[in-house]
Order: sequence, then structure tokens, then C-alpha cells
Amino acid sequence: MDSWTEYDWCLFSIATTAVGFLFIQCGLTLLEAGTVRSRAAKRIVIRNIVLLVISGAAFWLVGYTLAYSDGGDADKLIGFTFFTSSHLSPLSLIYIPYTAIASTIAYGAVAERCSVVAYLVYTVFISGFIQPVVTHWAWHTSGWLFVGERERYYKLNGIGFQDWAGGGVIYVAGGIAALTGALVVGPRNDRFRNSSGTVVPIRNHSVTVATVGGCFLLLGMLAINGGPRHLLTDIGDVLPKYVTNKVISSTGAAFTSLLLYRIFEESWSLLVLINGAITGMVAISAGCDVYEYYAACIVGILAAVVYRLFSITLVRVRIDDPLDASAVYFGGGSWGLIALAFFDNSKGIVYAYNIKSAHFLGWQCVGMASIAVWTALLSGLAFGLLRCFGILRVSTEVEERVSHSTTFSNEAFDGEVERHTREEHTANTERLDETDNGHPTSPWYMHWYNNPTYLVNDRDYVTKL
Repeated sequence: MDSWTEYDWCLFSIATTAVGFLFIQCGLTLLEAGTVRSRAAKRIVIRNIVLLVISGAAFWLVGYTLAYSDGGDADKLIGFTFFTSSHLSPLSLIYIPYTAIASTIAYGAVAERCSVVAYLVYTVFISGFIQPVVTHWAWHTSGWLFVGERERYYKLNGIGFQDWAGGGVIYVAGGIAALTGALVVGPRNDRFRNSSGTVVPIRNHSVTVATVGGCFLLLGMLAINGGPRHLLTDIGDVLPKYVTNKVISSTGAAFTSLLLYRIFEESWSLLVLINGAITGMVAISAGCDVYEYYAACIVGILAAVVYRLFSITLVRVRIDDPLDASAVYFGGGSWGLIALAFFDNSKGIVYAYNIKSAHFLGWQCVGMASIAVWTALLSGLAFGLLRCFGILRVSTEVEERVSHSTTFSNEAFDGEVERHTREEHTANTERLDETDNGHPTSPWYMHWYNNPTYLVNDRDYVTKL
């Protein structure tokens, strides 16, 4: 491969990114479909297929212009040329999947109750405007986060916001959009009981499907960032370290998440293990090319702690996120941006401990905050307008019997299976009301089938908030 030209590496990067993107989309689809109730599976599958078309079209028409073109006097903030991707180079195509991933993450937190129309509108908004603007800030050579203090003070040469593989641009943006959506749309019906102060366990329909989806997602995350955020001339030197760091961080976060869940909840959860592994991948993305191997392990372990704290906090404040999307992506991505300022092997605080490293930490915090605030404001506006027009959330009848609605023509599962699932959930809900002080008894196997955010302890009690 030493004889490969830059053009060969370009084609290789495009192919790798395309395959990785397909794995990510398949993984997210299966993970979401396996985590939620079976009656919502059809909506999730259809939505993820439609996303490929809508997000691609929105990015081609508008998003690429805002993200990667020259903006004249406003070049530090946004681009204004190359509409409909004129002058689009083949290498630029590998950035298209990033905006679709952010949209998919955002919708995972509102699964089972967000309408199709709202999803279509929001996908266009985040793919065509919200995420591309963030991309221009952080990845365009004239973006204000990318420039940082490189042009102001020679002693701070090289200091600015750094995000190698999308820890902030993709995952923080997608995670904060997911959190905003969950806040605006509200929890699923019967998820929380205000009268007794309890969390109602809602059974997942297939841990097997979710596990396969998690494996696909991890594989895709390894592939999709291997080429896009790097100069192709020295990719051969960085790629092995990149892959190794991602694997170390992911395994460390997975083991730590499972151990924390076992210690505090006194039970095992396969879905917590999967989410922990994904969190490790997310956290290491911002600096996977500049970490030493021991630092990658530390980043993964602490990412698991952030994920578990974030997940528990969401439940305690009654925010319903069926997939823990905001905890995994916003929590993991935010920690990854901060961790980079400490463990960068050339200018991190652990290695340098000087004014330059302090400024580096400041720019990482500023970048994380600006991405979060921008995305939260615009996402809140979009979801709020959809809610005002009454098209954000499906009706109670459709939410309870979503797979039998007339929105789609195909069924996802056999009707008898879905009827049994509804009856079982109804029985669980009624049993919750019949017990004293909101402490119902549930079968032991609910530990394995429940979503990891459902706080069920080893005595089969639903934790009272």
C-alpha cells in the first residue's frame, strides 16, 4: 500500500465511510427497535430509512454550503457559497453521513411518541442548518472555534478548539438535541406515576435485537471516522493508533458501566454494557489520534461514570429517554472534549502544565458550551413550534397502538405478539397501583429485559423517586 496515491486514499476513505455509515444506521435502527416496545418498531425502522433520503438531500442543497464554503465577512460563523454543492469534491462526500447520525441520535430520545411529520421537519432542520453551522465553526479552516488563538498570540500557536472525529460536532450536538426533544415532547404514557412517585418498568421487546444493533453500531463507529478528519498523506501512521485507542476506551467504559450497575443496583444489565461501550467510543472520538494507550483507558472509565450519573439523573428529574441517548452521546461527548485538554500527548495539562495547556482547556470548554447552547436553542425552537402547531406528538390512541395505526401500511410484528405485550404492560401498571407506597413486585427476569434506566433493584422493587 506504499504505492497508493492521494487519490487512492481518497477513494478508500469514501468507501470506508460509506460502509461505516450503513453499519451505524443499521446498528441504531436495531438498537432502538430492540430497546423500545415492539409496537413502536415499525415507526423506528421506517424512520431510519427515510432519514437517509431526507438528510442527504438537505445536506446537499443547503448543509454543505453552510458547513464547508466561504462565508465572506461572516466566514468565521457560516458559509454562503457553493449552493447545491457546486465545486463539490469527491472527498467532501464523506462528510454527508455525519449530519444523518446527529439526526438519528436526536430522535432516539423521543421514540414511541413523536409524530412522523415532526420527525421529517426536524430532520431537515438539523441536517440543513443546525449541525452544518456547528461543523463550520469547528472544522472549517476559517471557523472561529478552529482558528482559536492561532492568529492572535504567537506563544499560543496551535491553540484552538480541537475535535478530531466528531466528539462535539456530531455527538454533543446530537445528544443535546435528544435531551431537548425529550424535555419538550414529554414522557411516554404511564412512564412515571406522579401520585406514588414511582418509575413504571416498560419491558423491551428484544434484548437480542438490541445487542446485534449495538455491535453493528460499534463497528460502524470504528469505520466512519478512520479517514474523514485526517490529511490522507499520513493516515497510515495515525489509523492504527486511532483504532486501538477506540477499542481500549470502549472496553474500559463497558466494563466500568456494568460494574457500577452491579454495585449500586445489585443486578446485571446487558443494555448498560452496550451503552457503556458506545459511550467509550463517543468519549474518545475528539482526540483518539493524540492519546496514549493508558490515557484512552482512563477516558473510557471516567466516561462510564459520567454516563451512569447522567442516566440516573434523567430518571430522577422525570425525563424519559428510552435509549439513554442524551446520557450516552451528550454525556460521553462532553467529557471527551474536556478530557482532551488533559491527556493530549503534546499540549495537554497532564504533560505540559503551562499557560498554553490552560488556554487549550478554556477553548475546549468554550467549544463544548457553544455547541450545546446553539443546538439547544435551535432544537428547542423547532420542537416548540411543532408542539404549538399540535404536530409534535402522536395521539394517545396512536401511541398505545402505534403499530396498528394507518400511518404505515406494513406491520412490524405479528398482532398476537403485540397484543400479549400490551396486556403484560397493563398488568404491570395495575400491579404498580395495587402495592403499598409505590413498591410493586416484578419477576426476576425483568432485570434483563428492562431498559437500563429503569431503577429496579434486586428485591424486585421499583425505586421510589
